[in-house]
Amino acid sequence: MSRLEHLPVSLELPACRCWMPPLLQLFEALKSNSSITSVNLSANHIGDEGIQALVDVLQDGGAPELINLDLRGNTLSDDAQQLLTDLHKRRKQLVIETGPLPDESAAEAAASSSSKPGTPAKGRGRAAHIQQQQQQQQEQPDKDGWDGQSIKD
Repeated sequence: MSRLEHLPVSLELPACRCWMPPLLQLFEALKSNSSITSVNLSANHIGDEGIQALVDVLQDGGAPELINLDLRGNTLSDDAQQLLTDLHKRRKQLVIETGPLPDESAAEAAASSSSKPGTPAKGRGRAAHIQQQQQQQQEQPDKDGWDGQSIKD
C-alpha cells in the first residue's frame, strides 16, 4: 500500500445545485469508495428521494471510512430526519450535520465590511460565500459557539 491510500479524502460540494441524476451517480460511487472521510453536500436542496438514496448506500456499507456528512442548509422532512437518525444508530462514528447554515445576512455584512485580502466581493455567489465562511471558521473556531445541529454521540 502506498502512503497516499491513508490520506483522508474530502468531497466538498456545497451549494452546487446538484439535482437527482448526478446525486444518484455520486451516491452509487460511494458504494465502492473505501477512502472518503468527509462529504459536504450543504445547501443543495436534497429532498427525501436523495436522502433515501444516500442512506441506502451508507447503511449497506458504502464509504465505510466516512466520519462527517454535512447536510446543513437542505430542507429535510421529518421522514428524512428519521432516516438520518436511524443511519447514525447503525454508524455511530458518522457525524451527520443538519439544520440551517449560519445566518448568511450577518456573514455577508461582515464580509462586505472586512478589509481582509481575498475576501469575496458581495454578489460573487453562494459558493464563494460558503467558502469564505469555512475559511473564517478555520481561522477563528468557535467564533460564535455555533456548531450546527449535529447528530453524534
